[in-house]
Amino acid sequence: MPSDSCTFGKKTITVGAVELETRPIISKRLSFSDSLAFFACSIGRQLEQRSRNLMDKGKMLEGFLLDHVASEIVEQAADLIESLQPRLLRLVSGGAT
Repeated sequence: MPSDSCTFGKKTITVGAVELETRPIISKRLSFSDSLAFFACSIGRQLEQRSRNLMDKGKMLEGFLLDHVASEIVEQAADLIESLQPRLLRLVSGGAT
């Protein structure tokens, strides 16, 4: 996305209705970019809610394990996306793969 479609605050970057919290140096440096790409990973609301429900019912171990395993899966997905970043950027920019 073109960086001019983002709003850069001292500690935030706003894209549409989404506000991302950053450190001041990150926001400042990204404000000079021609374009930006954001990738996000989440365990999703259903797993998060199920984990919370288990803990609310006193099933702390089950709730914790579900949350932990889901978080590890998300971390692995984020690592995979990061490893593919150079290839994805070439695809987006029209370069060779």
